[in-house]
Amino acid sequence: MKYVFGGHEKFECKSDWVSKFLIEYLKDNEILHKDIDTVIARLGLGKNMIGSLKYWLRHLGIYDGDLSEFGEIVKENDIFLESKNTLMLMHYHLCKTPTIYNLFFNRFFYLKFKKEKLILDLSEFNVSQNTIANDIDTFIRLYTQGIFRDLNFFEKEEYISLNIGMSVDDNVFLYALYDVFEMKNQISMSVYDLEKGDISLLQIFAMDENSFFNKINKIEKISNSAIEYRESSGFKTLYLKEKLNKNEILRNCVEI
Repeated sequence: MKYVFGGHEKFECKSDWVSKFLIEYLKDNEILHKDIDTVIARLGLGKNMIGSLKYWLRHLGIYDGDLSEFGEIVKENDIFLESKNTLMLMHYHLCKTPTIYNLFFNRFFYLKFKKEKLILDLSEFNVSQNTIANDIDTFIRLYTQGIFRDLNFFEKEEYISLNIGMSVDDNVFLYALYDVFEMKNQISMSVYDLEKGDISLLQIFAMDENSFFNKINKIEKISNSAIEYRESSGFKTLYLKEKLNKNEILRNCVEI
């Protein structure tokens, strides 16, 4: 995976930006294809903020030239982002992108850190320190002041502390798990990969091990037997027995 830094114009996604876009999209689904002055007037955001909004809509899995299936379901069912599940799904989509969010939640996963630590760790990439520092500042604000503030992933004091033990809805977990099966194009998957792999659901959702294995142990019930869990000789494995309807799972997640 080739990681990309910057692109957000140093703005974290604000809590009302996605809703503003979706409301205008209902009136005109070509809104972001209009000239910049029209978009500024319609959305009430400055030029750089419009550039940032496009970045976030793409990375949150909502819109990239066209509204995604996820974006359509959010528009129809939770346009004001009142459901925690909607935000958690956006967070999941963001953590799949080749950005600092993927790196933090899937590789670094520090329980406590300072900005300087992330700058040092990201120095392996051929990117200027200013760009990296801006990415880290935006990352921290996104979760402490921006759209993900109410998910309470982090506490900001002398150190930035990650809150382990998040509550994750069964349908959100099922959607993410099935999505990983699809991304990897596999019908079986080691549970260890979901703990420590390149897409770690345990880490992305900041779950504790008890909560994570509770989901794994009841995955057959959650998935209506479409996914099976087996343990043999110490190896824990999930098997995809049949295809699932991702849009139906999303609707079950997002409907409020």
